[in-house]
Amino acid sequence: MAERTARFSIEGESVNAVEAFRRLEREGLSLQRSFNSITAKNLGTDVATHAGRSGAAIGALQKQLFSLQRELSQPVEASRFKVITREIDAASNRLKFFRDQNVRVQSELASRGGAGAGRGGEFASGLGGGFGLPLGAGAVGAAVGIGAAAAFKASYDAGRELERSNRLIGASAKEAGIAYDVLTAKAAAFSRLTAVSRAEGTETFAQLTRLAQVAGKTDQLDKIAKGFADLGAARGIKGAELATLAQQILSGQDEGLNRLGLPDPSKLYAEYAKGIGRTAESLTQAEKATAALDAVMRKAAIFNGAAERQLQTGAGQIDAFTASIKNLAGEVGQAAIADLGGLLGALRNDGELKTYALAAASVAEYAGGIKGLSIVAKSYLGETNAEILKQEEYWRRVHAAALDVQRTFDGYKKASEENQAFLANDRKGVPVYRDPLGANVDLSKLSTEESAFRAKFLADREADLKAEEQKRKQQIEGFRTAGAAAKSFLSDISQRADRDNPFVALFQKSDTAVERARKSFGAFGDDFALQMARIEQESIKVELATARFQSLSSAMKLSQEARRLEASAGVG
Repeated sequence: MAERTARFSIEGESVNAVEAFRRLEREGLSLQRSFNSITAKNLGTDVATHAGRSGAAIGALQKQLFSLQRELSQPVEASRFKVITREIDAASNRLKFFRDQNVRVQSELASRGGAGAGRGGEFASGLGGGFGLPLGAGAVGAAVGIGAAAAFKASYDAGRELERSNRLIGASAKEAGIAYDVLTAKAAAFSRLTAVSRAEGTETFAQLTRLAQVAGKTDQLDKIAKGFADLGAARGIKGAELATLAQQILSGQDEGLNRLGLPDPSKLYAEYAKGIGRTAESLTQAEKATAALDAVMRKAAIFNGAAERQLQTGAGQIDAFTASIKNLAGEVGQAAIADLGGLLGALRNDGELKTYALAAASVAEYAGGIKGLSIVAKSYLGETNAEILKQEEYWRRVHAAALDVQRTFDGYKKASEENQAFLANDRKGVPVYRDPLGANVDLSKLSTEESAFRAKFLADREADLKAEEQKRKQQIEGFRTAGAAAKSFLSDISQRADRDNPFVALFQKSDTAVERARKSFGAFGDDFALQMARIEQESIKVELATARFQSLSSAMKLSQEARRLEASAGVG
């Protein structure tokens, strides 16, 4: 019959229906495991939310494929068979989409601290310790989960980078005769269009302004910026790289134009000079800049709207999210620079002490210990109450999702037990068994080949779970070590308060908050380790323990809200 002989194109290869289902099922399960792993290792972040949704969508797609497979195992009408074949093709395309999404997410995580790096990489530190907190409170969590030096240095450096980019755009505004506010607004719009941080976008826009000024085209600045954004998106060039390309174009280097898919500058200059009845050697810098810009804009017109379309993709959304985290770090870093300028000047010769000063300042600032906060810091602190309420609601949703995860693990366990019994009885006395997605399967409808494939899948899944268990056991020791480091870090602050330097006054204002934090972390470390020890049987404990950590981190910001959160999380 047609359904037995039909061919399907899977990854460019023609296969029959049985093989098509087998390949789609295998890839779907593999992608689902990958997304679930990303979710578990990056809880509390938008990346985890994105991965969790993708994993759930793949799960729904798998159920649909199982249903189609069962239907196709029986004779079907020709009209229905055509519908099934279209659905198989659609499922194949859908899985390709998820495969691309998975590669992009893994790439982003790898570039920020290692794929699946959990809370230990730079990406996690940018998220406030990997828990989606505002960075001020998350910085204290980072001291436990990541390491104080890296977390606070990242925030401080981001602030300095943002200040540097603001100085660049200020200089560009003066040179181009454009109001500073107008140019910074244009730079912000460019940053959003290219999905880069405000610091990166502002620096790039300053370079584009310089190029437009030399070419005498500052009146076309918006068009030029959009052209670079569209052409960069079409050529796969990150928004932050466009600043370098603009510099290379202005200085006449080949690489800048070549990366945008344009000829070498010498050829462009020669063509431009011929058009105005001159030689390339006689062109001024302004004319050369004009020749290059005209070529860029002609090329960009072919890809009009490419930057906007890129923003709508999954990759673009991740870029935009990452940029927002960098912006947050920059704003908090600016606040730290404003409030600690005098202190850091006095500590210039003591790099280690400077790191501790930044750390303690973060604890004190968000616990209300420092007077005279900068405008940015005051605004940030004023949003804390609303943010905590949002976090509580978020963790309620995480808890609900955790219950779903628990049920999924229970389903795998039950499927494994029932299939082991089925294999042991050699298909005798076991008329049906449950597949990994919880659907009953009539064994009489399965070929020996299909039964063997399902049994192998379960064996592979069990091996994966055992590997995950081993990793989690290692994580237990990591959290214990991190907890000890946190207590040592806070004890160090106490000891340094006795020294005769400006840090003493800072510490005196934050002494109560730091002591309270030290006690909370001390109790928290042992409790979390005990919960982690049971992860093999009760995976939901990870989410609950993370929620408890979330509450403790929030406690570092406002004591009144902290007491309520501690009570709701069961923290004494």
